[in-house]
Amino acid sequence: MKRGFSLIELLVVLAIMGVIMSVVGPFAQQQIQRSEATSEYMEAQSIIRNAGRKAFLAGQPVVLTFNGKLLVSDQPGLVADKQFVHLFFPEQQILFNANGLSAQTQVRLQVNKKEKIIALEQPGTVYANVAH
Repeated sequence: MKRGFSLIELLVVLAIMGVIMSVVGPFAQQQIQRSEATSEYMEAQSIIRNAGRKAFLAGQPVVLTFNGKLLVSDQPGLVADKQFVHLFFPEQQILFNANGLSAQTQVRLQVNKKEKIIALEQPGTVYANVAH
């Protein structure tokens, strides 16, 4: 009676596993990238929401400048600069006055080449919408 597996049986199992991984691998990578993009999008919403609050609490205006994958604040002590990987912003600025209010009504951006809008409705409130 034989014990164990023959070399042929092991090679067949490895070949089957290789085929399965070649099919599942790219899908798993796409899911990881989507998850990272969603996380960055939520972080951008949080930064924008908190910039108005920080301007109000500090009693001084804050300007956020968006350009490509970069978000830069004129008050780095209040709002840290951020480099994004999956988000892209057309060149735009948001000014939050000392009361935490902004004349801007929205921030336009792309998440994985899909157009999105972060709408600024009320001070300290951010609503996310897909652009139409």
